[in-house]
Amino acid sequence: MPLSQESIVRLKATFISCLCVFTFEYARSDAQRKILLIGDSHIAASYGQGLTQDLIKLYGNKVFTVGRGGSSPDWWVPGFTNSERDATSVFDYPIRASSHRTPLLEELILKSEHMQEPVQLILVELGANLMGTSSAFKYESVHALLQKIKSLRVPCVWIGPPLGQNKIEALSEFNELYQLLQTQTANICLGLIDSRPATRLPQGIHSYPGDGRHFDQMGDLGKLLTTQWKLSTLEQLNFIIK
Repeated sequence: MPLSQESIVRLKATFISCLCVFTFEYARSDAQRKILLIGDSHIAASYGQGLTQDLIKLYGNKVFTVGRGGSSPDWWVPGFTNSERDATSVFDYPIRASSHRTPLLEELILKSEHMQEPVQLILVELGANLMGTSSAFKYESVHALLQKIKSLRVPCVWIGPPLGQNKIEALSEFNELYQLLQTQTANICLGLIDSRPATRLPQGIHSYPGDGRHFDQMGDLGKLLTTQWKLSTLEQLNFIIK
């Protein structure tokens, strides 16, 4: 009897989870890095929470994670009067969130220094919420955050946004966003992680629960995409910083 698409997705998710464990056992690094991970709703959800724990397992890092749902790059720097600065979802680690306000990047760097844990690498997972904005605003938003990172003189890696149904429906705009990220991060960040291949829908899957953008709402398919994305992120990150 042939397996249903749901069973296949579930089996794939289990296999990739086991592969992650195998990868951690054989790819541990002695390098200790203090990392700040910031991002939008994907960081505030299972992807960001899981990535935080995976970074600790893989590198033995001290990881500070701050996820703010709905945020775009400009939310994390001063000078933008964005009325939507309050996040739709929140994840802070190891310090629990006391506010839905999106903190400024500079505040987080200073906080890490006051804790005697100065950040040595910034991971930025942002850009998905720029979809639907003008090309000029996309540029201004990304440029503002990158200039702030440059002024802080902390190495960074940018994690590009994942595919989602809204990206597939506006694929030309989404690819243009990636081109912007590639161009803008080239001389400031250590590298750009391409999240698109790992977050494509499996062949034959045409329907799923949720909004098609937030993987936590997509059942077993969402778990599969989240796990694939985490593994791909870690593989690309290891290549960039090794």
